[in-house]
Amino acid sequence: MSTKCMKIWEEHNVTCSILSMAVALGAAWAICSMILPHTRIDNDAPIVFTLAVAVISRVTNRMIYGIVASLAGAIAVNYFFTYPYAYFTLK
Repeated sequence: MSTKCMKIWEEHNVTCSILSMAVALGAAWAICSMILPHTRIDNDAPIVFTLAVAVISRVTNRMIYGIVASLAGAIAVNYFFTYPYAYFTLK
């Protein structure tokens, strides 16, 4: 492949990786938001976000996307799905 084609491929690959990361984390958040009112159990969210991080790590081709997804997932679980809700709590 020529260098021009390689640049286009690399840019497209980064865009697809970021988009897949956002979709997977958004889907995990939506699933947890639907489950939480019915179960009232805080232990479901970490499992769902761990599954999302595993999917992101498998679909993308660089380690940085999995690391960023795991950090974003930990922050989201702590803020949205751990009592007291809408606060950061570190125990």
